[in-house]
Amino acid sequence: RHISQLYGLYPAAAITMDKTPELVEASRVSLRRRLENGGGHTGWSRAWVLCFYARLYEGNNAYETLLNLYSHGTYRNLFDYHPPALFQIDGNFGGAAGILELLLQSHEEVIRILPALPDKWESGSFDGLFARGGFRISAAWQKGTLISLSVYSTLGNPLRISFGEKEVKMDTLAGEKYTLL
Repeated sequence: RHISQLYGLYPAAAITMDKTPELVEASRVSLRRRLENGGGHTGWSRAWVLCFYARLYEGNNAYETLLNLYSHGTYRNLFDYHPPALFQIDGNFGGAAGILELLLQSHEEVIRILPALPDKWESGSFDGLFARGGFRISAAWQKGTLISLSVYSTLGNPLRISFGEKEVKMDTLAGEKYTLL
């Protein structure tokens, strides 16, 4: 069940699409082999897999993992299940972290919006998700395309944000809201 060798992919940022593409591919192979040989079947393990898929921008695999987490790794009261009938909070917190990673990632020098959006989440929105650097983000999408995006800067740090094919770099002022779409 353990996939500790992928710590550099998630939650750390030592393995990234931009800086270490060869390690990203190695991570894909490692994850696939682990899953083929018995990993990813408990709540906490599914949560890790969800986060790995999100960092690999594999939204559809992440979505299937999320469904499995809720259908096979969660009690009816939504507490995470770990055999032999124990509650374990890891799947709950990890599942929430994985959902966030599908919608927004900020572990590199850039904030990525909808980096691993599953096809099944064709339309939706979020309001007030925080990104590293002191940014509060709100966004909406229709048919898989971003239709609105705003950023509130809490600290006044420089902003670098990527959405779709666009990337915006700008200075911000603390307490100001910026509408980018």
